[in-house]
Amino acid sequence: LFGKNKAPNNKMQVNDRQITLPNNDIHAQVISSIPSKKTDKPPIIFLHGSFHGAWCWQEKYMPYFVQEGFPCVAFSWRGTGGTPAGDGVKKVSILDHCQDLQGLLDSIPS
Repeated sequence: LFGKNKAPNNKMQVNDRQITLPNNDIHAQVISSIPSKKTDKPPIIFLHGSFHGAWCWQEKYMPYFVQEGFPCVAFSWRGTGGTPAGDGVKKVSILDHCQDLQGLLDSIPS
């Protein structure tokens, strides 16, 4: 992934915070980082699989892409990382995930 002489700079500024998704008032964990220089590149949204959280992108992938000039956002689905599941993770549906993703996308400046 990184190629020769392309090790990521692990000294990037990381923002790990809770945001309230505008469409459903869910408090979600978002980890983000932006390049040190202004860029016109679009943001990369990292979405994890089962039994993970936004943290899984923080060590290797986010530093690499930020170094390449891409703003990065990693999101924890309901019931993972720092995002609570409300009534329990077994009650979270794919529709809930779709609504959460839409809320995240609506909250990212264009």
